[in-house]
Amino acid sequence: MGNRVWQGPRAVGRGHPVRASGMSFVEYLVILLLVGLGVWALLSWWPWERWSRHVLPPPPPREQAGDQGQAARGQGQGHPQPPAQALAPVPAQPAAQPRAGQDKRKVYFTTLGKLPSSTMDRLAAYYRDKYGLQIEVLPEVEMDRETFRGAFDASRRQLIGEELISVMRRHHPAQADDPDAILIGITRGDMYLRFRPDWGWAFAMRREGRFAVVSTARMDPRNFGEPPDPELLQTRLQKVLSKQIGALVFHLPESQDKRSVMFSPILGLDDLDSIGEDF
Repeated sequence: MGNRVWQGPRAVGRGHPVRASGMSFVEYLVILLLVGLGVWALLSWWPWERWSRHVLPPPPPREQAGDQGQAARGQGQGHPQPPAQALAPVPAQPAAQPRAGQDKRKVYFTTLGKLPSSTMDRLAAYYRDKYGLQIEVLPEVEMDRETFRGAFDASRRQLIGEELISVMRRHHPAQADDPDAILIGITRGDMYLRFRPDWGWAFAMRREGRFAVVSTARMDPRNFGEPPDPELLQTRLQKVLSKQIGALVFHLPESQDKRSVMFSPILGLDDLDSIGEDF
């Protein structure tokens, strides 16, 4: 017998060559592309209200936050501390006490996503009765797929404060264009400020002397694994809202007096719970 040389796969059937088992590179590529498209479609379809229950990071009870200038901020896990000068004490200044009805500008509340209507009605009644303010609760800004995608930072799993204010202004153009209107939005989602990415999260943000957005995510006991406490959540929200109203409506300075709701810096829930509710 002579030496036998292998000359490739033999032809069988109607001349089709026998192919080695397994998938080709092109088939692998097609499968990966289909899987990627499926994941993208799922994430695009999922509504933000349902999504936010999964992406809200559960902070430890003593996680630090802060409040200075136009925003309350937090040092979330994995984020560097702000420079020391950012937490410099605010000089003590005597705060003028607003009188009921002294400011005729109208304040508008709106929600970014779902929030109980009873909560909004209660807040509006509180500020009408206490300060004689003109308060109107606007319709909810529905956080649909397109809106949510633009206001959500997937890398941090947080909403973006600046984008929320832009969303609020687009959905309520009449109030946004009225120089005598104060527009304040409230969201249940966790929030950070794009202009300070080293801050872990934010209670609130103010812009242009007329706009503010407030997040209840870090105020809600349920997000810390504690039992629901609607009264505590309402009190915390009311304090943060009062500070925004004090700054935007009454032009009050921040204070070092912890009896004042204008106290700053607020470094966490301990501070928020310990400050007063009045200006």
